Amino acid sequence: MEDLVREWQRAARRVTHVATLLVTFTFCVYVQPALACSCDYLAYGFIGPYTSRLPANAVGIPWFVSTERAPRPWTEDHFAVEEDRFTLEILDRGEFLQVPLRIDIAQEVATRFDTYLIYHIAPMDQALRPGATYRVTDRLDPERFGESHGDRQVVVEIDHEALSANTALTLHVGTARFDGLNVAADVSCSGWLKVSQARIAARLPAELRKWEDQLLFRTIVDGTEWVVRGSLCSQVEPGRGWDGVAHDRVFAACEEPSFRPMAPVLEPGRHTVMVEARLPGTDIVLETSKQSVDLACPDVTP
Repeated sequence: MEDLVREWQRAARRVTHVATLLVTFTFCVYVQPALACSCDYLAYGFIGPYTSRLPANAVGIPWFVSTERAPRPWTEDHFAVEEDRFTLEILDRGEFLQVPLRIDIAQEVATRFDTYLIYHIAPMDQALRPGATYRVTDRLDPERFGESHGDRQVVVEIDHEALSANTALTLHVGTARFDGLNVAADVSCSGWLKVSQARIAARLPAELRKWEDQLLFRTIVDGTEWVVRGSLCSQVEPGRGWDGVAHDRVFAACEEPSFRPMAPVLEPGRHTVMVEARLPGTDIVLETSKQSVDLACPDVTP
């Protein structure tokens, strides 16, 4: 009888051990993917707000497509833009009148997170007319392509002044401060990191700031392009920094990350910063002077 009891106990322990392994395996299989990053991305839209202005030497009204995240169809090497989904109108004596349009590829903007094609929408066989007001309607089919920036209408005024390649672009660098920050991570979308960070802002002269929304800005730290995100799911339009148009932030890690960051992590100390601004579709690139920023970390016990 005792032998039967011991045999039953051994069998029960085996069953319990197998059940524990199954539970552990199930947990690993089903819980681990919950850490993966699943995002809805901004794939296309107009650069700038619903109402904005462009300089006289702008080649068109800029519109972007993410070549990695945009929906199909594709041509051999470019997103297939369907011109008939757009309407271009010009304001004539208080009334918007439709005009034939063309769509040209202006340039490609590639970063560690996104690759965009910048298109220009302009009147067929002629340049944008200084002093004119244009309206573009994007009738994107939400059932086919999703919501994003579909069915958006923008109004753009073309100024008589042109943006000169000699236009001054100034840079303001704030004082660094010790803080916590979410940065993009490889598995869990973002991770919390103690950093020394400084905010920066590039500025056109006051009378030309009306064009800032239509420029593509790029931050350069220590001679290398600086592209950071708070999360892999952060939606940032091309030519924009962490804090929007012409505003960014640079930071150094004040601790060893417990995750693998998907953005550059600077060492504490002094670094150089500058900003470029481009009028898309042209050779005009404005540059700030280089400035230094001291990203010092205090002696803090984690």
